[in-house]
Amino acid sequence: MKEALQSFPALLKDGRILIPTDEMPKGHRPLYRPDVAARRTAVGEDRDGRLVFAVTDTYTDGLTFSELATLLAGLGLENVVCLDGGGSTQLVIDTTKFQREVPGKDPVPVVVGIRSR
Repeated sequence: MKEALQSFPALLKDGRILIPTDEMPKGHRPLYRPDVAARRTAVGEDRDGRLVFAVTDTYTDGLTFSELATLLAGLGLENVVCLDGGGSTQLVIDTTKFQREVPGKDPVPVVVGIRSR
């Protein structure tokens, strides 16, 4: 294995919302409770297999896992997992047609980068 990516929790599978339970692994901070709104980062795919990245921005108090799952299902995503959230949630998009930045609150040592071929 050359590369690996950890995610938690899964929010959608085959278009079905998976509601995380309060039974989170021991030692997780309250940020990971399903009823707590927080900044979130998620990645998923739509019905056509297109990859979609989503973040909640700094202008909101964030979303619960259930709220994010409902929103992304409504946008037509089929399979979605959460990546790290909280202060490390950030996004930079810089294309010839669109630029947008959602700054993070904490520095991160590793990023997921996507470039066109």
